[in-house]
Order: sequence, then C-alpha cells, then structure tokens
Amino acid sequence: MTKKIPAASPNCCAVLLCGGEGSRLASQGIDIHKPLMPIHDKPSLLHVVDQMKSLEIEFNSIIVVVPDSRIVEYQQALHSRGCLIVAQPKALGTGDAVCCAI
Repeated sequence: MTKKIPAASPNCCAVLLCGGEGSRLASQGIDIHKPLMPIHDKPSLLHVVDQMKSLEIEFNSIIVVVPDSRIVEYQQALHSRGCLIVAQPKALGTGDAVCCAI
C-alpha cells in the first residue's frame, strides 16, 4: 500500500464542480445530470471521487458543488463517500461555483 502524502496545507481540499442545468441532455429527453450518468453501473462522478481517494495525496475533504435543484440526487449518489456537498443556488458560472465551495 502506498503511503499518502499529506496535503500541502491543512485546508487543502479538492473541489468538483458539477453545476449546469443539463439542458443539452434534457433536449434529448434524458433527465439525468451528466455527473450522475452511469458508467459500468456506477455514476460517472463516483469514478472520479474513487480515483481521487486512491491518489497519494491526502485531501482534507472533497467538496462537490451541485445545482440547488439536484442536491438530493447527489446526496443519494455520494452518501457513502464522505464528500461535502454544497448547493449552488443559481447557475452563475464557474467562479460563482468556486465561491460556493469556499
């Protein structure tokens, strides 16, 4: 087993931005948010989170910023992964999503 490298700062967190309204998929009749689309029977976001947890870097926490309207879906998908889920009340872009995480 590889030893984990402590984060450079005690406040070092990974932030995953899962915002957006999903309008392109919705226009195709698909009502699932892209990060929750299944790949090999597991939401794609879980593949990312699991890979991050397997890295040699020890993150203080993994923060996932999601649209306010989809927070329950993300809570269900990430319930056993120990992520902090933060709602972005209104889709105002990447900068706003990062501010929501802070």
